[in-house]
Amino acid sequence: MKGLTAAGLTGTHGTFTVRECTQEAATRKSNKPTNEFECAGAFRPDGGSTVDDKASLDSFNKDYDAGTRLSVQHNDAGVLGLLTSGYLLADGAQVSANFLCAFGVLLYIPVALFVRLTGFGSDGVTFGRFRETWQATRGTRTRTVVLTTTAVVLVGMFVVSTVLGHVLPGLG
Repeated sequence: MKGLTAAGLTGTHGTFTVRECTQEAATRKSNKPTNEFECAGAFRPDGGSTVDDKASLDSFNKDYDAGTRLSVQHNDAGVLGLLTSGYLLADGAQVSANFLCAFGVLLYIPVALFVRLTGFGSDGVTFGRFRETWQATRGTRTRTVVLTTTAVVLVGMFVVSTVLGHVLPGLG
């Protein structure tokens, strides 16, 4: 859903004016600060006069200067609003990144198919058992199904998400 919002197919388009950006805090695993920034500022929708002075954008790899204006999408309506709360950069890179993540989640499917079709894991999970089970699928429909499903998901991740990043922002 974030990909559709970033592409401008859902939500409200407008301009986010940066007031300040701060580097996000260190993670629990490391005392080092992250390379991501959160920016606070104001959102003005296109053609609208209502301004959200408490808008924020996060997960940037860049520290924007105060006064920088960014093209963003905001979706706060219905179920889509729950899935895409906040503001997203309205650009092709953001669209591609969001679709890449969505397709990446689908990599669970070939793993689940392998487990379901072979019974793998019922007697413990080790690399050796995985290898034995995988080798036992040579020449079977199970291997064909798992490999085909994996290939389809990978094409979605690296080809379809890139294409959507180039095509969708022009449609919104």
